[in-house]
Amino acid sequence: MMIRANDDELAQAIKIALVTAKAYAIRDVFSATRALNRRVAVETLTARIVAALRPYEIMREARDSDLVEKTLPLFPDFEGRK
Repeated sequence: MMIRANDDELAQAIKIALVTAKAYAIRDVFSATRALNRRVAVETLTARIVAALRPYEIMREARDSDLVEKTLPLFPDFEGRK
């Protein structure tokens, strides 16, 4: 079963790809001082890519935890007792 990946999952996947990318892949992202700040570059590119992908449905395989309809009661023995 496929479900829609939420924005946080999408941003995390993009961030992992950018953080593990070689320096030459993001070398054109410079600060105002023309110095490369890799952390700022990764954050900026992640935000821009997520925004650009927002109109699309990005799907992923559902995990078992995604298929549970509601949370289980913490104390099932007391469920229904008043």
